[in-house]
Amino acid sequence: RFQEVSLASDKFMVWSVSPILTGDVNLNQMMCKVFKVESPPPLPRVLEHLQGLQRVPVSLWPVEEELTEGFHKLLGYLGRSWKGMTEKQRKSLQTIELIPVGPTGDVKLVRASRLFFRLQGDYAPFMFEVPRSFGTHEHLLRSLGCKEEPSTDDLVNFLHEVSSESRRLPLNPNELAAVVKVIGAVADSGANFHGSLPVPDVHCVLRSSQDCFHCLDRELLLTIDRNVVQLVHPSLTAFCSVLGIRDLSKALSHQLLEEPSVMECPEAAALTARLSSREFATALLSMCHEDVGENEVQRKLASLQVCFTETLRYSLFLDGRQVSSRSSIETWFFLDHSRGRILLANHLPPHLSSYQVLASAVDQYIGSQLGRNLLLLSYLLTLEPADMLEAMEKMGMKGEGRDSLRTRGSPGSKLVPMDHELLVLEPCRRFRVGEIIAFEQDSNFHYGVIGENQPSTDEEEDMDCGIQRLPVRIGMNQTKWMLSSDLFSFKPTTQPQDSPPSLPSDHSAPAPQVPQVTREGGQGITSSEVVSAVESLLKKMEVPLSLDQKQLIQHSVELKKELHSVKRNFQSLQGTVEELVSRQDRLRELCSCPITQELMKEPVLASDGHVYERSAIERCMREGRPSPLTRQELEPFLAPSHAHKVLCRLLERDG
Repeated sequence: RFQEVSLASDKFMVWSVSPILTGDVNLNQMMCKVFKVESPPPLPRVLEHLQGLQRVPVSLWPVEEELTEGFHKLLGYLGRSWKGMTEKQRKSLQTIELIPVGPTGDVKLVRASRLFFRLQGDYAPFMFEVPRSFGTHEHLLRSLGCKEEPSTDDLVNFLHEVSSESRRLPLNPNELAAVVKVIGAVADSGANFHGSLPVPDVHCVLRSSQDCFHCLDRELLLTIDRNVVQLVHPSLTAFCSVLGIRDLSKALSHQLLEEPSVMECPEAAALTARLSSREFATALLSMCHEDVGENEVQRKLASLQVCFTETLRYSLFLDGRQVSSRSSIETWFFLDHSRGRILLANHLPPHLSSYQVLASAVDQYIGSQLGRNLLLLSYLLTLEPADMLEAMEKMGMKGEGRDSLRTRGSPGSKLVPMDHELLVLEPCRRFRVGEIIAFEQDSNFHYGVIGENQPSTDEEEDMDCGIQRLPVRIGMNQTKWMLSSDLFSFKPTTQPQDSPPSLPSDHSAPAPQVPQVTREGGQGITSSEVVSAVESLLKKMEVPLSLDQKQLIQHSVELKKELHSVKRNFQSLQGTVEELVSRQDRLRELCSCPITQELMKEPVLASDGHVYERSAIERCMREGRPSPLTRQELEPFLAPSHAHKVLCRLLERDG
């Protein structure tokens, strides 16, 4: 029915929900009124179109006009319709991903509430500055939820929105980096923060800060079940105290699995006496930090008792729930705080004395002030390498190794297992400066970061984004130029999962285009490099590329380069022709009589300073009429204009 049809000029606003008249069918205003075709389309139809727009990638939109021009038209329409909208329609628009952001070739839609006119820092792919081209729609953008700059409350609300959108799925490296920046801004704001805040755990899943713990003790992390305890991501360690995230080492309780059988022996009594002596306290204080209180240390040691037992096995508990990775943990000493005693295992390995074990126990008892890694280094040197890790675990030593998650996203580091499932190959899209990507090297995937010296020329703006040569940071102070066909992107966690709406039957999705060739500075990517890139892509899919196919692709690339060059020359010549036509029209206007509006055959100059056709101006003078241009009285004097006469003859000859 004609009532459901929209004009081609309104296609951008309704193409997913309304049939579009082809461009060669033109309906004037009267015909539109007769057939009840509305232009611009009705608001409910536009809102229905916008509701499903986010499900279709921008690159698949069947529209011919530029995105910026189309969105200017759309936002202008919404701005004019805003006053007539119901409150329900306005709230619906505020939740729609409506505003395009990002470079050409990698455009995505975001809600207006994720846009700000001033934004300190790069929070992509979640928060963006308002594109300059849409500054004219400031009133509408503010009505949709755009603000001048984000406040602390805005950042907190944003984290809750991302947590809801991610649906407990791991964030990809770029999303994680943006979330960490936002959390850092919240922590640095100095505002009194109360309540729960979504924070990423070690699996990069957003969880409540009240349910998470932080832990710097690597050995302790090896003894707990990480599926039971939610640990905050290591990149947030500096903000844990501000955000109220609890320290796991202080929240855990060590409990013996069975009552130890204490052995009576003279050595235990002698060690107890030494610990409670003033001399030992003085020596101990000399090795501690200056902020350790003397009275506090003496008070702890005075009532401390040393006991020996056959075996020591304990488990870790958190809020009354066992969280150990093993059912029991064997140890060589145990701090029994409730009874004020140190329990030592009677049977120790060779070359390890009870004095060394007790020294480590005392150090832990007073708060790890002695640097026991150095104290026991001499013992570790007596062991075979295979026995060192077990000894460090049983002695409770804190190693200094880095958690692999700390290096997630660092240039040159290997991909963590969770990111392998997020890899996607998109060689023909635009890559953002600072974006984390992955590349393959020596049969392993490594992280890389897109550098800042990307090619940016006017020529590229007229071409589709294709295979590119990009600077990639692959390590500390190491940058390598790589083809985009060798780079892997990460799938977004918050991407809508709904299936895209069906397109009108008269509009099929555009066929994928052959990648264009972009340039780095003045150096173009050669056709052989394109062939190599295509061959690399086919190898990833285990599809061989024959010699004839290689030559065909190379020839196709060369033809496309020639076609692009011809297109530029044609556009340049077209501009020259249009300028010449404009000049000719101006010249014809100068040689046309202001009275008859025809080319003059006998031009004469009248007393008002203008040139007329002799017969036309003489008729005015005989009838006593004033000048048709200046309304002055005409003098009875006409002078031939030879210059105009020559120009008129030339124009008449050339048609």
